[in-house]
Amino acid sequence: MNIAPIQMTLLLTLAAGAIADTTSLCDTTPRSVTNAQSTTVVMPSGIPAGAMVTDLIVEVDMEHDWLGDLRITLTHAGQSRLLMSQPNLGFCPFGCGGRDIVATFTDTASQTADDLCVATTPNPQPEPMLTGNLQPLQALSGFDGMDASGDWTLTVEDLGPYDNGTLHSVCVEVTWELPPPPCGDANGDSMVDFVDLNLVLANWGTSGPSGDVAPAGGDGTVDFEDLNAVLTGWGAVCP
Repeated sequence: MNIAPIQMTLLLTLAAGAIADTTSLCDTTPRSVTNAQSTTVVMPSGIPAGAMVTDLIVEVDMEHDWLGDLRITLTHAGQSRLLMSQPNLGFCPFGCGGRDIVATFTDTASQTADDLCVATTPNPQPEPMLTGNLQPLQALSGFDGMDASGDWTLTVEDLGPYDNGTLHSVCVEVTWELPPPPCGDANGDSMVDFVDLNLVLANWGTSGPSGDVAPAGGDGTVDFEDLNAVLTGWGAVCP
């Protein structure tokens, strides 16, 4: 089989070692937050399929006249986590009456929205009332291990009857990692060598399983991914 040099270079480049990165998904379009309605921001990630979430923070910049009206949720791939929900509702009849949020929701924070947004806050109240690092009501680590690709959605629900506001911006910072490339051991002897290369070439274009090593466990087709796995792992001792 004749493989052009430019194709081989591309294959070797794509099959470099495991990739880890952080991607910031930001939306800065102002959106009204209106009483008794929901405001939704959908952020496509552009993160490669198969990338695994390893960490996550959410930055929110929003004006609102009565924070006790608000519930904020982050959703991805069917999983949802509450960032805050009507702070101190029950402690105060209508929840915390403070204004505005310029805060970062992170699992490493030591205080929640309920800790900062309380009735005992001096008058005049600080604006923004919610600022700095805040611990989400539900840990963002609930997304860890999920595929990071696809849409991330922030939903702000205004559950009160009167007050309004504006969501100025939201940023979801996703730290992710791609798994390492497959070893390329096609015959199971823990070595990547001519035997594996021959198996891939002999089964080229078939559905395998012989010669189908990439991605890890095979994808049902013996093709350039499998050849690339053998070439980049050449001489390696596989686990």
